[in-house]
Amino acid sequence: MLSDFGIAKILDIEETHTLTGTGVGIGTPEYMSPEQGIGQGIDARADIYSLGIVFYELITGRRPYTADTPMAVIIKHINEPLPSPRQFVPDLPEKVERVILRALAKDPKNRYPDMGAFATALESLVSSSTQGTEQKLTEERTMDILGTPKGAIPIPDTNQKAHGQKARLKRLLPLVGLGGLACIAMITGLRYLWFRSRNLPTSLPTTTETIIPTAATVVLPTLEPSVTSSPSPTQISRRISPVDGMELVLVPAGNFLMGVTRADEDLLYSNCPKCDTTSFHDAPQRSIYLDAYWIDKTEVTVAQFAKFVNDTGTITTAKKQGWSWTFNPSINNLTQVSGRDWLHPQGNLISIGEYGQHPVVNVSWNDANAYCAWTGRRLPSEAEWEKAARGTDGRLFPWGNNLPTTQLANVNGLTNTLPVGSYPNGASPYGALDMTGNVWEWTSSYYQDDYYTAMPENNPSGPESGTNRIVRGGSWGSFVNIELVYLSSAFRFSDSPGYSSDLLGFRCAGD
Repeated sequence: MLSDFGIAKILDIEETHTLTGTGVGIGTPEYMSPEQGIGQGIDARADIYSLGIVFYELITGRRPYTADTPMAVIIKHINEPLPSPRQFVPDLPEKVERVILRALAKDPKNRYPDMGAFATALESLVSSSTQGTEQKLTEERTMDILGTPKGAIPIPDTNQKAHGQKARLKRLLPLVGLGGLACIAMITGLRYLWFRSRNLPTSLPTTTETIIPTAATVVLPTLEPSVTSSPSPTQISRRISPVDGMELVLVPAGNFLMGVTRADEDLLYSNCPKCDTTSFHDAPQRSIYLDAYWIDKTEVTVAQFAKFVNDTGTITTAKKQGWSWTFNPSINNLTQVSGRDWLHPQGNLISIGEYGQHPVVNVSWNDANAYCAWTGRRLPSEAEWEKAARGTDGRLFPWGNNLPTTQLANVNGLTNTLPVGSYPNGASPYGALDMTGNVWEWTSSYYQDDYYTAMPENNPSGPESGTNRIVRGGSWGSFVNIELVYLSSAFRFSDSPGYSSDLLGFRCAGD
């Protein structure tokens, strides 16, 4: 069998007039990468795209782009979003879809860096789906052939019948190896459906993404038995900012589930009488790819912000206007109060020594953006914030799907802000703390109601323009019993860039 990797060219000469003159689709354009179609320089990543098309076809039974003419197919490769594999295989495991989506990224730099990395990703699917089970394709040890190290030659069996079977397998090895992944969809289908049911899973599936260690690493704290956590401690890569001393944790490149399902929304909005349940703006749930990035382990503190003000002479928005919004737990609402700013969160001048490790509040988006720029970092996009908070598996909260408690996050209005990092049991899969509760957090993204329906699948940064900016994560003033949805890692809220309150702070991110 011949696999066409799009190397052949369409020649407009008499001998090939049937390829271009009959108006029917041909094989080569259907496997060509977008950069080939627009005449850009190509490298091995074009082959990764072409092999990704073969994988897509093996899994779904169809090629992603077809049309009446070769040029029409090429244009689709260049411009049209990839049809979701789950459109044709609803029970396709998330890990398989992630591999397909990355291999078929429009931009070459968002694909696997080389074929070895692609092969490793495919092998991880096999190893993760067969772990702990005995699976033999035939009594003649077909798995030994499929698992033969690169460069090695399988030893022929002296049994002629078995030898003939092995010979055929060797000839078809490239397709057998990929075709076997279609079987993985069935093997892991039950586990996938179980996870998607949201029945409070007790463990986070082991990620196939590798975190590249830096000089210093910290172990993610072991969580309480009742809390959803990784099956074993995860090594978290970290670095320290030389400007403000902030510790940052690494979020590795890869896909994650962004947004929530309608079933999730029905649960989260069920106890929120003041929420608008007629329009859901954190759906549909989609698989989104992000490049690797760093994010602050905690919210920016009062002490860190004080250094920024001292070094730059910045006067915050609340200081200029002489007032800010303040939360009143007794009425579960905000009121406008004079004399509130970052140094006077409750109206009185605070001591940096006493409150220095609390998250800074009464800061506008403009203030937060200026701070992050001063450190050489930036505000995270809402997609970056969400992945850092919930990992790749679509969990509702950083620690899993268990409801927030006062042992996991600063919620329910029982107190004001608390020092950052006070809830290690509420850590996200990447080691980020306080991403639920304590304070809402600014992101760089503009707000748009229907953004999720047209959001790019690779590195979405948000709409190009808008009025309000996205805030995420809930705060100390969010009540689990009446506004659970605010505390979900996927919930999107927005405020004017000049808005400030004692419920709102921020953290930064870095490329």
